[in-house]
Amino acid sequence: MKHIIFLTALLLIPLVFAETTFFDNPDDFFIMGDSTATSPTGEVTGGTTGGTTSGGSCLTNWSCSSWSSCMNGIQTRICTKERINCYADLKKKPTENQSCSVETENDTESEEGNLISQSSPVNFQNIITLVIGLIVIIGIAIFFVCKRHKKKRY
Repeated sequence: MKHIIFLTALLLIPLVFAETTFFDNPDDFFIMGDSTATSPTGEVTGGTTGGTTSGGSCLTNWSCSSWSSCMNGIQTRICTKERINCYADLKKKPTENQSCSVETENDTESEEGNLISQSSPVNFQNIITLVIGLIVIIGIAIFFVCKRHKKKRY
């Protein structure tokens, strides 16, 4: 039984820290179909998504406009994919909104708007990974403490 628990813990720890990289690797590609069609807006739809049939890749880069002026404490910009038909993980899309503050005319430190903080989305996957890892480590520690305690009693 102790070997099963040990092997399970040994196998779960790398899984906790593993990330899916199927679409992040430029050498990977994913084929949805082999036909294309034109949408009413003129975009080509269908066909290959995530790569080409010749073995190339479809790496999506984001192109962002400049930050707007500070209005109501928020600056905005628009980020679009450079390759429209490529898959893009929306979790990795650059931030399009950030908090800002415009200094009053009485402040002589700066004539431009002062950027207070850039809001960034919290990566919950890392938090969940950390919590699961801690639970596994604590569980293993409790197991060994109980095991030692039983040996001392008998």
